[in-house]
Amino acid sequence: MAEGQPATGHASLTIINSGQPIARLAIDRSQLTVQHRNGNRNIATPSIDELSITAVHLNNAIALPFARALSLVRRLVVLDLRWCWITDLGAVTISRGLVAAMGARGSALRSLDLSGNIIGPTGAGAVADVLRACGESLHEFSISHNKIGDAGVEAVVDALPGCPNMRVLDMDVNRIGDRGIKSLGRGLLRGGGTLEELRISTSFGRPCRLTPDGVAPFAQWLGRTQRLRVLRMNDYQELNSEAAATLFSGLAENRSLRALELRRNGIVGKTVDRLVDALQRNAALEALYLEGNMIALVGSIKIRRALNGKDRAMRDLRLEYPPVREQRRKKHGSRWLRALGWSGAFLFGIIAFNKHREQCELVNILSDHLYLREQEARRRY
Repeated sequence: MAEGQPATGHASLTIINSGQPIARLAIDRSQLTVQHRNGNRNIATPSIDELSITAVHLNNAIALPFARALSLVRRLVVLDLRWCWITDLGAVTISRGLVAAMGARGSALRSLDLSGNIIGPTGAGAVADVLRACGESLHEFSISHNKIGDAGVEAVVDALPGCPNMRVLDMDVNRIGDRGIKSLGRGLLRGGGTLEELRISTSFGRPCRLTPDGVAPFAQWLGRTQRLRVLRMNDYQELNSEAAATLFSGLAENRSLRALELRRNGIVGKTVDRLVDALQRNAALEALYLEGNMIALVGSIKIRRALNGKDRAMRDLRLEYPPVREQRRKKHGSRWLRALGWSGAFLFGIIAFNKHREQCELVNILSDHLYLREQEARRRY
């Protein structure tokens, strides 16, 4: 049996000799200790459909007993270890426990989420062994918001051919560069035909200059894949015209993609024209997100015209610039507001000046009156 106490205070995960299945075990925002009570060699190990541990400090000292506990779980379908401060050493330790369990009893793991930790390239290599051990059972894998870098991407994609049923791959915010995109493209060409959702945004605030040579394998896969529905590729910031031409050539040939995110990729000038050409040839896209690219009004108009075809079911388009009519409306509206503002200020000035003048006249009248009274008093005496 596995017992957990979520929410506050101290939580424990204890593996003892009971074979009762557990549908879902969630532990979050608390400390975690793991114990294994082995009073009998022939214990009946537990079955947990979903184990979710969020915002718990799984440091290196806890990782080892936790991995031993995981190795005793007979059946695990969903494992979420999000925002748990798992380091490279912790990832290696936990991965070994999972691989040992799968080697002994086979794999039922369908979803593995390690997002929000501090896993580097070494830890990513160990996690790749888990992917290979999962094989056909694994459908979703997330290692977003870590520090795996280009070397970690290479390790993960090398394991993809052994996961023929992978549907969702999330590697967002991992300092992915040109080398990582190239390795990703090569790996997807070998074993990425089943992917339906791919997230490969790099880290925000870290400019990455993609090259045509680095983008070419990924663009080739993008043009070939027939199942990809969602692609998130944000924050590369320096996507020049040549690399854009290579990437968008794959977009033009794609017929399955429904949602595309290209936020903050430096899409300006000639790069906009490359994108417009690809959009005119791709009639399947339904949602396009281009915020943060500083696309000028002319480029915005070109993109909207390219997406206004009769056979297109465009649901969502996000740009910095609103439609031209809205621009004119806002422009005229702002003129009226400015005119009213200046008129109001002018009228207020006139009113204030008149009041000031009236006050001055009143003071002058009083002064003259007092002066005359004083002169009259002097004459009497």
